[in-house]
Amino acid sequence: MLSFSQKTIISQFIPLLSSAVIGVGLIILAYSLAQPAII
Repeated sequence: MLSFSQKTIISQFIPLLSSAVIGVGLIILAYSLAQPAII
């Protein structure tokens, strides 16, 4: 069983992780779109 503090840490960490994944995905998408212009 997880303690209450661990549950709150996880519940705060999940949105941070998802936003980081979205940010990295947007960076990769922008880089792949800009790559033909760079070359």
